[in-house]
Amino acid sequence: MENCGIIRDLLPIYADGLASAETQARIKDHLEHCDVCRAELQRMTRMMESNDPVKNTAFQTALKKQKSNNNKRTVVTVVLTLLLTVAIALGILWYQDVFYYLGSYRSPDGRVKTTVYSRDITEFIPEKDHFTLVDEGAWQGRTVLWGTFDGLWWSADSNYQVVSLLDEGQCYLTLFDFIRNTGVNLDAYLEIALCGLEEFRNVPKNEDGREEIEFRFLQWSQYDSSILIYFSYVDTDGIDRDGYFWYRYASGEITGVIFLETAVVDGVVNDVGTDFYSLQLDQLDENGNVLEFVFTTSAATQLRGLETLKEGDHIRMVCHGPEEYAQRPWSFVFGNATDETMPTAISVTVLE
Repeated sequence: MENCGIIRDLLPIYADGLASAETQARIKDHLEHCDVCRAELQRMTRMMESNDPVKNTAFQTALKKQKSNNNKRTVVTVVLTLLLTVAIALGILWYQDVFYYLGSYRSPDGRVKTTVYSRDITEFIPEKDHFTLVDEGAWQGRTVLWGTFDGLWWSADSNYQVVSLLDEGQCYLTLFDFIRNTGVNLDAYLEIALCGLEEFRNVPKNEDGREEIEFRFLQWSQYDSSILIYFSYVDTDGIDRDGYFWYRYASGEITGVIFLETAVVDGVVNDVGTDFYSLQLDQLDENGNVLEFVFTTSAATQLRGLETLKEGDHIRMVCHGPEEYAQRPWSFVFGNATDETMPTAISVTVLE
């Protein structure tokens, strides 16, 4: 019988199946007759199985847990990477003011491009109630204006630019002179030009001495630095006035003043409804009868002074609209949105 000491030294390679065929046969033969070596082989086999990751249940459980943790860390890493990427992208867009971009306006000669942003982008946190003009090309710079952007128009020669803004419903005009590299309050220039004109003598003034008149840009002339301007105001008699004129910025001259047609109607209020007014006019028809009519109102008609009317009031009503009804405004149903001859505005003043 083989010496037990030699057999025990060979048991590891026997258990792993690495021994030669002759050695395996000799060890097997010894184990059949030796309880001590056979017990040692069993102990060694159990130890090897406990260290085998395939057969070790505890190891398998730990391995699965480790894989799960690794997967979670991978997901977190991917999510954080995506969030960081999005944050960087948003930061770049924020830096480039993409969120407040309104549009770009290139001069007719192509030498200057003005980009408009809806906020004051000169501040780290863009400020509301302002907008920014960014000039690039032959002229470069940033200009911040208050209010809400309403429009931008280049002159045909690319020398001038008019910008319209709205503030609390009022329109204001600014002109940029690219010859002198200056910006001016166009409303103030227009008011100065109107001062000497007889047609505008009844424009009221505010507490600061400024004319209470609103201007709106219509178009540039194709031939010079003239601008077609629409004007509107309530004169010192409480009558709405509006029309058009040409203003030449280079000389400060106003030409071609045209007031829109108006019809004036005096009378007494007979009845006031929720959306209509019944009037008895001072005018007589062709048979000498007192004229009476009812006019309705709608959201399409601009109204001024109607909310205070009551029965028995002596009133003067001024209607702005097409020329064909200027002499006989009572022939039409005022405020009917389907009537092409409806007035564009109605103002009513109660007479003393």
